Amino acid sequence: KVNIIMENFAAIITAILLICTLLENRIYKKKFSVFPGIIITTFLMLICDSANFQLLDYSYTHHMPRMMASRIMESVSYGFYFTMLVFFTIYVFETIKINAPVSIIYVVLSIAINFVRCVLWMLSPFTRLVLYYDAAYNYIGGSLLYFTQTLGYLNVLIMVLMIMRNIKILGWRYCLALLAFILFPFIASVERYFTQTSCSVQISFSVSLVLMYFFIQRDKDRKLAEQDLQLKKERMTILFSQIRPHFMYNVLNSIYVLCETDVHKAQYAVNEFSHYLRTNLISISENELIPFNNELDHVRHYLNLEKIRFGEKLIIEYSLEDTSFEIPPLTVQPIVENSIKHGITKKRGGGIISIKTLLINNRHRIIINDNGVGFDPKKVTYNEKDHVGITNVKERLGFLCRGTMDIVSVPDMGTTVTIEIPKTERKKVSVNEDRSNR
Repeated sequence: KVNIIMENFAAIITAILLICTLLENRIYKKKFSVFPGIIITTFLMLICDSANFQLLDYSYTHHMPRMMASRIMESVSYGFYFTMLVFFTIYVFETIKINAPVSIIYVVLSIAINFVRCVLWMLSPFTRLVLYYDAAYNYIGGSLLYFTQTLGYLNVLIMVLMIMRNIKILGWRYCLALLAFILFPFIASVERYFTQTSCSVQISFSVSLVLMYFFIQRDKDRKLAEQDLQLKKERMTILFSQIRPHFMYNVLNSIYVLCETDVHKAQYAVNEFSHYLRTNLISISENELIPFNNELDHVRHYLNLEKIRFGEKLIIEYSLEDTSFEIPPLTVQPIVENSIKHGITKKRGGGIISIKTLLINNRHRIIINDNGVGFDPKKVTYNEKDHVGITNVKERLGFLCRGTMDIVSVPDMGTTVTIEIPKTERKKVSVNEDRSNR
């Protein structure tokens, strides 16, 4: 009865951890990860173990159905246990692989060892090869007990080596949590064999899972703090990348000249310039996706100012079939600015820049094309501000709306930038929410 109570108690703790993990995955829209797999298999193992203990009182009577049900529950419980160990091995491997290369030989060896152990232990209730109960409910070792124990020691050694060799990557606290998940049940199983009790085994699984979950949350909080700091730096980068002293000087100089030649046009230029600056500042502080039309207004203000400067040398074309979607702020404007700065203005006689939108295969497509001087992608070199601006646009597209950006350029022919955003991504996504998912 004590074993049944402890099994059920451990299962309840595991179920609570599972609910918390699945709810967190649902909130942050994460795909099924390996850690929930560890919790699920542990929970199922504990449930099967508890059912086995409840049937155990009848196993050694002549009640054959209950005897067979007990053996099946015990066999299934072993299956879930070794599946859980495989999940854990993959989890450790994937966690390390994010930050540093790690040999897959650890995973292959561990899975091979656990597969052999799983087969032998699952057959044991029917063949008594490894471990079984006598009529007094005492554990009796079978002919292959020491062989499977040796394999177990080898598996523990492999896992400990994989973790300890990457302690700098994982951090010593996280390493302790991972080691606890290996060593606590291992020590408890040894203790069970000599004391003929299994209470500590159930508790060891629950405690080690709680420790793992706690340190996983600590690690997430630390990463969120780092990402918030990085977000602030990126905002400052965007701010400085949008401050174009030469552009501002040229606009002001154009307005100065217009004040003497065309007052009404000068007023128009001042109005466009004020709208451009205001939209720039609002966009930098914006945390969410914005309607495409808002971004388009910002682009129009910018192009109107450039049109004042270059006159007939700059031809602007719009073909807007699809505008009912949202994009990150300051997505199209930096691309248009690069097209004029590096394409149109370097072409003798100027050129044409076109902005086209359409809906194709449930994807919103934005095409920014110019017939400027173009470039060879293999030889191109950006200055620091241009490189930061384009890279930032591409990253924010991917992070905030699962969008993509593709650049195709041919020397003396021009450049085409294509942005695609899935139609299903219509919900506003805040920058902070997206950072928690990364």
